[in-house]
Amino acid sequence: MRWRRRLAGILAGAAALSFAAGARADSFPRVAVHPDGRAFFSFRHEVDRTAHVRERARSVSGTYTASRGISFGTGGWAYGGEIGVDAAGAATYAWDRGTSPDYVYGRRRAADGTLEPLQTLSPPHSGDVAVAVDRRGSAVFAWHHVVDYDPDHPVAVIQERRRSADGKLGPIRTLSPADGLYLEPEVAVDADGNALVVWVRSDPDLENAVVQARRIGADGAVGALRTLSAPAPAAAGPQVAFDAKGNALVAWTSVRDRHDVPELTRRTPTGAYSPVQTLSTSPLGADHLRLGVAPDGSATIVWTTFANETGNVVRACRRAADGTLGAVVRLSPDRSIYPDVAVDPGGGATVVWTHTQSDANGLVQTRRRPAAGPFGSTQTVSAPEQGDVWDEPQVAVDGDGNAMFAWVQYPPWGDYTILARRRTAAGLLGAIESVSG
Repeated sequence: MRWRRRLAGILAGAAALSFAAGARADSFPRVAVHPDGRAFFSFRHEVDRTAHVRERARSVSGTYTASRGISFGTGGWAYGGEIGVDAAGAATYAWDRGTSPDYVYGRRRAADGTLEPLQTLSPPHSGDVAVAVDRRGSAVFAWHHVVDYDPDHPVAVIQERRRSADGKLGPIRTLSPADGLYLEPEVAVDADGNALVVWVRSDPDLENAVVQARRIGADGAVGALRTLSAPAPAAAGPQVAFDAKGNALVAWTSVRDRHDVPELTRRTPTGAYSPVQTLSTSPLGADHLRLGVAPDGSATIVWTTFANETGNVVRACRRAADGTLGAVVRLSPDRSIYPDVAVDPGGGATVVWTHTQSDANGLVQTRRRPAAGPFGSTQTVSAPEQGDVWDEPQVAVDGDGNAMFAWVQYPPWGDYTILARRRTAAGLLGAIESVSG
């Protein structure tokens, strides 16, 4: 569930965010939660026009470890990347260096907290990394690699690499042809370590975009390339997740009849894909789609749509394990953006978003739906008196459905800060905590 750089920034190899000299700013938070409730955070820390990635962990009892830099020595600008957690509680971090030549890096935090050596994962001119970790601790990384920077006909491919639980890196493998722009990679792994990598392929002139996928077996075998969506002027934002039986769900948005619609397909362990389902045909469009899948195969998909002159709203749809689509429901007030969703093992879904107010600071808000029944009432997670909310809020859940939220807040008296808050499955909100330290 990550922030994607604009295409112009990708091809230019330039940093997409910068603050004034002397400013201190933390941004791009990510959070992952172990089933027992331990939480892991990463974020980008910028001071005096340099930026690196830091990590921090929170125990079940609420005690935080010290904030540690994990990207020192890579040079350039670093982007807070992605996190995967294995069954033992070891966390794998992955991030990009945002100045040319871009590289992708990874680092593992052992279950006892020890930071293992930093690893360079990619060739130069690579970025937009995704990572997924299986229960045994093996990690699969995917990223785009720019082959040709020609402004008229740029070419980028999707690459993948596996790292074993003992830290050994496998070979870099190119999953896509080199005949266009292959961007926005995402990856998920099933319980046995089989991976599915998805991305968007478009012509160099950015037309005829489609979502594609490729399976990489736990044994390293690479499956056939599959095109999942029909050609469209703009397919975007693919998301992928597995259920406990090895079925993968892939969701994305495509332009149909001049407006964006959310779409989804399901892949069985034998490689069969279901017909594409359209979740909504509303002319109000769909953007910033996110996907959460429960072990039983049921899924919750969220996205934003245009509401009226006051901006967007967040909507959601539940897909049952048998493929039945529920009604599309509106979750948020007007002026709401950047939804995220996490689904717990019991099938409950927690959704979070940013609500931007006209005459006040932005708010982080959430709603939860149990496995059976409607969404509950809206709760405000952030505190307005602590400043404006900035960027995309994140959510992850533990094995009991307790949620951990993370977001960026800009207080009137200080710098951009990463905050977090825990909410129990019953809806009790804990104290707001500083992840920045």
